[in-house]
Amino acid sequence: MNLSSGSYNYRKTLDFYETLGLRPREFPLLNMSNKNKVSDDITIWKFGCNWGGRQNPNFYEFIQEEKIVIGRERFRYAEGDLVLITDGFTVKAIVKVLEEPASITTNSKYRVLADTYNVAWDNRTIFAKADWYELPENLIFQYLAQRGSGRVRKREIKEIALNLWNERKV
Repeated sequence: MNLSSGSYNYRKTLDFYETLGLRPREFPLLNMSNKNKVSDDITIWKFGCNWGGRQNPNFYEFIQEEKIVIGRERFRYAEGDLVLITDGFTVKAIVKVLEEPASITTNSKYRVLADTYNVAWDNRTIFAKADWYELPENLIFQYLAQRGSGRVRKREIKEIALNLWNERKV
């Protein structure tokens, strides 16, 4: 089932779980025998790939190729957190932060983000290496949050993200 069509609702969440063979609240989230799985107490963030708005170029491919995640100090993610990488409302990937973030200005290789994609080049822009899971077309879904970045608080979105991450093929 493709969750990208239409607006998000609870019925779609139930249908999505059914495609995974799960019922709501019956998730393998706390089985930590696999170090690649994460628990349901993890912090999940959302980060869009058009810095400053859709009028600016999309840097999704650049950060995906570099296997990094970027953000702002104001929404500081931590090692082990998950980040939904979006293009507008469309969640295209889920990444796990592999290290504590650093200021982007500490790595001149990423200056291209400022020069080409209008990303702020200052100490408040952060980056970290990340383990990427690019969602297959049939698992791409919508997260209708207006802001470009922030903490995910909607329980159903967190459940979808956790299940996709934990059930991915590694």
